[in-house]
Amino acid sequence: MEELLYELAYQLFKVDNGPATVVLLKKVKKLDKGKYEETISGMDIEDFIGKKPKKKRLNSGVKGKSGEREIVKLLNLRFADLLSKNKDWGEFHRVVGSGNRWSQANLSNRSEEMYSGDILCENLKFVIESKNGYDNIDLTTIFEEGNRELDGFLEQVTNDSNRTGKKPLLIWKKTRKPRLAFLYLDCYQALFPTTMHYKDWTVVLFDKLLELPDDFFFNLKD
Repeated sequence: MEELLYELAYQLFKVDNGPATVVLLKKVKKLDKGKYEETISGMDIEDFIGKKPKKKRLNSGVKGKSGEREIVKLLNLRFADLLSKNKDWGEFHRVVGSGNRWSQANLSNRSEEMYSGDILCENLKFVIESKNGYDNIDLTTIFEEGNRELDGFLEQVTNDSNRTGKKPLLIWKKTRKPRLAFLYLDCYQALFPTTMHYKDWTVVLFDKLLELPDDFFFNLKD
């Protein structure tokens, strides 16, 4: 019986790196000697380790900020050469207080431009709204009636576009899925090998969008 106990403890130690041994011994203490071998032989490792606690779901705000930081990193990497030649533009960065900007007092036109969208860079042609998560949105079910949540995102970036005079760009990433970019109107279709249309929007892979030339994104000097 001791040999079996040590073998199980060793196997558990390899799986759970220590604490499982304590769990095993506690369970053994609760068994009668006569029933020990019969009981132990019918148990799996999971019976000793117990159920693992569920991972806490990330707060949507935390997930959103994390997604914005990832996009900022990707954009700064993509346009590193251009930005190094135009240092007065700065770099891509998150807009402070993104998500609740328009509950504040009226802002000047310059301030509206600075506080619109989620991600900003000087001389950029687009106002960018970033969404990360929202895994309940199923693109296979939007063909008849659309999706209210997705429509809300597009309305948000459209409003920012109207305020700033810049083109709207929604970037959305579902968990463990590639990023999608939503561009207004269908005039962009010829620029990509594969696109999807949602109402008045052209949808493409964000990675493919970044393959376009610099002048697609920025107002370049002559």
